[in-house]
Amino acid sequence: MKPISLLIIGAGSRGRTYARKTTIFATRSTLTGDGRRIEHFDFLTEKREVFDTSAEDASSATGHGGGDFHLVRCFMDAIADNKPSLILTGPAEALATHLTIFAGEKARR
Repeated sequence: MKPISLLIIGAGSRGRTYARKTTIFATRSTLTGDGRRIEHFDFLTEKREVFDTSAEDASSATGHGGGDFHLVRCFMDAIADNKPSLILTGPAEALATHLTIFAGEKARR
């Protein structure tokens, strides 16, 4: 496998109403997302593909694009069915990922 170059750029702001935009520049293509669409552009073929990821039901698009709802639902299923295997991460992972994001937000300012 050949190494790739990768640059990730994200934009957004807490408390504002505009969507977060993310662009990933790789060696041979880019991915751009805005929370509803993901666009892939291949530098070699100059082919552009757009994927619509918006939810069919508008109510499910709230709270991190429906992620909050599904996170709580899976947690409740794990508790109700006594299946701890449905919980894939614990408090240590959650804290580590949030600290990473907070550091990125602080550096951005």
